[in-house]
Amino acid sequence: MCEGHSKTIDANFRSLEEKISFLDELFRNGHSDEALHLCCCYIEAMGNNYYSGMGFGNKKCFVKIIQEYGDDELLCAVHPARLLKSPEMLKFTDVDILLSKVKGRVFSEKEVLELCAQVLELDDFIQLEQNLWRGTLAAIAYEELRNFLVHFSKTVNISFFNTTYRNNTVPDLNFERLYPVLQNILRQMKELSKQTGTWMGRPFE
Repeated sequence: MCEGHSKTIDANFRSLEEKISFLDELFRNGHSDEALHLCCCYIEAMGNNYYSGMGFGNKKCFVKIIQEYGDDELLCAVHPARLLKSPEMLKFTDVDILLSKVKGRVFSEKEVLELCAQVLELDDFIQLEQNLWRGTLAAIAYEELRNFLVHFSKTVNISFFNTTYRNNTVPDLNFERLYPVLQNILRQMKELSKQTGTWMGRPFE
């Protein structure tokens, strides 16, 4: 890696780290909506940078970078009812019937696939696998936290009443849940950039 790129990476990440550190101050000073809004935007921005050129939309970039670099197993879990609300899943009536029997739980992607393998042909199974991300708690955070803040300048409290994951109650989605995820992504994007001489995987031009 050339010295110029190394200095650019260091300077850019110092600036980003300062901005992200400020979110905790915002939150502690009573500006929770603003802190959460910026937290979601930074996650999305790093996802857009890392997956640039792959043809993903903003929502998928947000979800994928949480799945791959957020180090939060729960946000990667799939909420069956939310998965089945996505237009891509409307034709899966057998899956709907099957997952309706397990209300009150969220599952890992592996567990959902194991449940549904018994009722799907191979092509449909592959389509399900490709769309599981739409039912993750990360996707719910994008839709109901990020989108509400961007379009309506307010949040709603996302609670999962009587819902469990691995026998533990699913906690609320809020700043306190997402901020450590953002910090994990930032740390790993910095490591990746310094190791590869790129900006979050994107070569310098």
